[in-house]
Amino acid sequence: MVRAHVMLATAFLLAGCYKYAPMNSVAPARGDDVQVSLNDEGSKQVAPHFGAGVGMLDAKVLAAQADSVQLAVRSARTPTGIEVYTGADTLVLPMSSVSSIAGRKFAAGPAALLGGLLIGGGIGAVAALSGDGGNGRTSTGGGAQPQ
Repeated sequence: MVRAHVMLATAFLLAGCYKYAPMNSVAPARGDDVQVSLNDEGSKQVAPHFGAGVGMLDAKVLAAQADSVQLAVRSARTPTGIEVYTGADTLVLPMSSVSSIAGRKFAAGPAALLGGLLIGGGIGAVAALSGDGGNGRTSTGGGAQPQ
């Protein structure tokens, strides 16, 4: 039972171990989760939708062509990281408005570290709570009798 809980918790935590890597020569594909960095032109173009000063969009790619990308925008941030919008608007941006696009990738290193810590902690907790002192033997109740 405990093993099932540890496995479930590990799977849950590993689902969040992602990083964004630049998509230098690869065009984004439909369904990709991306971070889009906007240039000045792009920031001006999205201002009516999300407000002035937006420099980064977190989105899912709905369609991509050589000259434009259609996005389902989840959040918009300023260059300092302040989130100014969260929602689900659809937006078409010309590629001339985009400074760079980074795709969401699984981060194996942090996921393995987190998984190892979680499993080790679970094993330690089970050993500590099992009453055997972590040596695998249960106490027989021997020892001196109180007088």
